[in-house]
Amino acid sequence: MSYSTEMSSLSMPIRFAGKAENDGLIKRNFYCRLQPDLDIFIRNVTRTSASNNVRLWLLHGAGMDSAGFDLPIEGWSLMESLARRGYDVFALDYRGHGLSSRVLDGKSVDISTVVDDCSHVIEMVEDAFGGGSLHLIGESFGSILAPLLAKRLGDSISSVTLLGPIFGSLGSIESDFLSSLPEFEGAPGGYAFTTEEEWGDLFFGSVDPKVLRWHQLWFGTAYAYPVGPYLALRNLPVDRDLNAINCPTLAVMGSLDPFASEGSIQEMFGLMGSDATRLFIQDGIGHLPYVEERASEVIDAICDLVDSTRATGGGRQM
Repeated sequence: MSYSTEMSSLSMPIRFAGKAENDGLIKRNFYCRLQPDLDIFIRNVTRTSASNNVRLWLLHGAGMDSAGFDLPIEGWSLMESLARRGYDVFALDYRGHGLSSRVLDGKSVDISTVVDDCSHVIEMVEDAFGGGSLHLIGESFGSILAPLLAKRLGDSISSVTLLGPIFGSLGSIESDFLSSLPEFEGAPGGYAFTTEEEWGDLFFGSVDPKVLRWHQLWFGTAYAYPVGPYLALRNLPVDRDLNAINCPTLAVMGSLDPFASEGSIQEMFGLMGSDATRLFIQDGIGHLPYVEERASEVIDAICDLVDSTRATGGGRQM
């Protein structure tokens, strides 16, 4: 794959960090500067022949970053798979995560700051690249953010997809999670670590060994993440006032997911203004359905949802 640096013709606060082209896909990295000391890192994957007017924004889980959506393992990059379907795919690193700016206190990275950052970044990108239909895809902590972003951005959001969805509870792991909060509170500098061993049964139900190993190495003990998103989960649900969300919504839950609860997701659907909601439960799958053995079903379900909004004209362009 060829890789080259590309200087942006756009003025700050958006600047390009690099571009690569291979096998009909274009990958770009760039930063959005939200504050003098805060840069948000963004990945973008699209087809060279794509019209680029249907944009998918991927929101990662806590303790992770956007790299998890673009695994360097053939056949396992969600961003590549969606881009090959003709979509313009974006994923960002929250503040304090991945390649975005670190913060002095990881406990300060809460839900409201991340929602603010994401909404500003999406609006900046839309202003810079021209309007398109917008679709939100949130994983785990990202599934909490996606409805809040949809509420914030209103009719400009055409659909919402929730992977490993969390709303009113943390499923079977809730008691263990609550007992771990004092450890998060005392984390030095507000940053913590996940061990390689925890990436097995805790996150996956059925997974290719190469995919598991990648997650262990990338997000294992050497990866420090802010504890703020975890501390924010003490009081679920974050927001019950979801009636303003009128776009079609899909939730994909694995039957072995220890964080998700079918009853909790159905409760969330009942609070939404949209009556176009669907819960898709996959047998034998854990918390990260987009990189487990039935990932192709997840991709098909996302594409069906996005394409259905084209047919009905759902959402408006920003």
